[in-house]
Amino acid sequence: MKIKFNSIVIGIICLFTLGCVDVLDKENLTAIKASDVWNDFPLAEAYVNGFYADLMPGMPTGSGNYTDEASGLNYAGLFANPYGYGTAGINDYDDWQYGTIRSINLMLQQIESGSLSEAEKNQLNGQGYFWRAWAYFRMVKAYGGVPIITDVQGYENAEAIQLKRSPTSECIELIVKDLDTAFDMLPESWANANAGRIDKSVAISFKARVLLFYASPQFNPENINSRWANAYRAAKLAKEFCEGQGKKLYADFGGIWNEELNEEVIMVNRFNFPGSTYYIGCPRPLLYSFNCTGHDQPTLELVDKFPLVDGSPWDNSIMSHDTLHRHRSKRFYATIGYNGAAPYLKDMFEQNSNLWTYKTISKGAMDGPLPTSTSFYRVKAMDRDVNLDGVYSAGMDWPEIRFAEVLMTYGETANELDNTEEALQVLYKIRERAGILPGNNNRFGITANTKDEIRLAFENENLIEFALENKRFDQLRRLRKWDVVLNGLQKHGLKISQKEGAAGPSGLVDIDDYINNFNVEKVEVGTQAFNVRPEYYFFAIPKRHLDQNPNLEQTKGWPAGTFDPLL
Repeated sequence: MKIKFNSIVIGIICLFTLGCVDVLDKENLTAIKASDVWNDFPLAEAYVNGFYADLMPGMPTGSGNYTDEASGLNYAGLFANPYGYGTAGINDYDDWQYGTIRSINLMLQQIESGSLSEAEKNQLNGQGYFWRAWAYFRMVKAYGGVPIITDVQGYENAEAIQLKRSPTSECIELIVKDLDTAFDMLPESWANANAGRIDKSVAISFKARVLLFYASPQFNPENINSRWANAYRAAKLAKEFCEGQGKKLYADFGGIWNEELNEEVIMVNRFNFPGSTYYIGCPRPLLYSFNCTGHDQPTLELVDKFPLVDGSPWDNSIMSHDTLHRHRSKRFYATIGYNGAAPYLKDMFEQNSNLWTYKTISKGAMDGPLPTSTSFYRVKAMDRDVNLDGVYSAGMDWPEIRFAEVLMTYGETANELDNTEEALQVLYKIRERAGILPGNNNRFGITANTKDEIRLAFENENLIEFALENKRFDQLRRLRKWDVVLNGLQKHGLKISQKEGAAGPSGLVDIDDYINNFNVEKVEVGTQAFNVRPEYYFFAIPKRHLDQNPNLEQTKGWPAGTFDPLL
C-alpha cells in the first residue's frame, strides 16, 4: 500500500482544525462535511492515512554522521554536540508530537458517532491507537515523561489544556496499553493494496522495542529486574507471534531491501515509482549523483567491527587494511562499498565497472574517480533500479522493523534474566544468516560466556546488523554509552593512492590483482570532538513549549530543571 498525504487528507484534516478557516469564505456546497467522514469508510481511511504521513519513518540518510558509523565529504568535522551548535541549548531537539496526537484523539473520540461497521471502526481505531503510542514513545525516549492527553482539548479554557508532565512510568503504561488495544483490534495481516498498513505483528513487535528501552540503562540505571522480565515476555511473545505469521530471517541479507515484503519485513514504509518516491542521491558516489553526495560514508571504525567469515574479529595488530575485503562474511559485502567492490548500483552495471575509490596521480596532484572521505561507500539499502537520472525517484521500500530486531530484543532480554543459552542461540542465528561459518564448536565465532560478555556481544552485533539504518543513535543513548563511545573519538578512513608508475584498475577487473599497486594510509576524518554531556540522555523541553505552558517543568540537568525523567 502506498499511503500518501494528499490533498484529500489535507482537506479532511482541515475540517477539524482552525488553521484552514477563512471567515470570508463562502460555504462550498460540494465540499466534504466533517459529519460525513465517520459515515464513509474511504474518507475515514484517508484521515488515518495522515497519521502514516506524519509518523511513518522513511529511508534515513546522513544519520551515521552523528555517530561513529560514518563521515562524509560535506561533513566538516565531528560536531561538538549532536546537532552542530557547539554547545547544546534547550531548543536543539524539538520532537513535540501533540498536533498529530490531537488528530488521533479526535478520530478515536468521534468515530463512534458515525455509521461505520464495527469491523471498519476496529480497523481504523487499531491504527489510531498504534500511532498514538508511536508518537508518545518518540517524545518519551527524547524527554522522559510528557503531558498525557487522550481526549480532544478545546481552545476556550487555556488553563485546562496547560497540563503538567506525567511521570515517565505513566507514559510507558499508556503506550503499552495503547499497543495492547491496537493489537486486539488490528488484523493479522493486510492483503494486496493494503499491504504495509499496521497489523498485529507491528504492534506486538513495537511493544517489545518500547519495553526494551524502558528496561535499558537510559531509563533504568538501577537495573530494576522486573523491567527486564516485562521486556523479555513481550519480546518472546512478539517472536512467537511473528513466527506464526511466517516471519523469519531472510536468507539473503542484502536482498532485505530489494525484495519487497519478504518474510523478514514487519513494519514497512512502502514506496513506488512514480506515485510515491524519495531522493536517494546523498549516499551515492559523486559520479552517480547530483545535488548531494557524501552521506553515510562508513568509517574505518565501523568497517573494522565486521568479523571475518570464520567469525573471528578483525585484528589491527596483525591484519592489513590493504586486503581488508578478504575473507569477510556476506553481511560485510552487503553493507560496505570498498575500493574494488563488485557493482551495486544500476550505473555500475550499465558501465561494467566495480566501485573504485583510489586516488590517481594526475599532473603531480592526487585525484580520483569516486572521491570519498573514508574510501568507503554505503551499499546497504541502495535502490538497484535507480541510475543517475533517477536519484529523485527512488521507489524502494523501507523496513523500519524487521524480524532480526525482534530476535535480537528477545536474545538481549533473555541474557539479562540469565537465560544464557537462549541468548546465545539468537547470536548464532543472526551470524549464521550473515554467512559466518559455524566452526568446530558451532558457535559462529562467538566466544562470550558470561552475562557481561554476552551483553557486549549483543551491543556489537546490533552495530553490525543494523549499520546505517538510523538505529545507532538511539542504541547508544539506550545503553548510556553515547558519551562513552563518542567523547574523545577520532574517526578514521583510508587514503588509497595509486603508486607512481603503477597501473590503475578500472572496469570489472579483480582488485586482488592490483593490491601491490596502491599505497594505503589510515587517515583522520573530522577535526572536532564530540562533547556528549550527561543531560543529553534526556533532552530539554524547548523554550517555545515552556512559554506556551507555564505548568511544564524543565528536565533535570538543564537550567532551572526540576522534572526527573527517571520517575
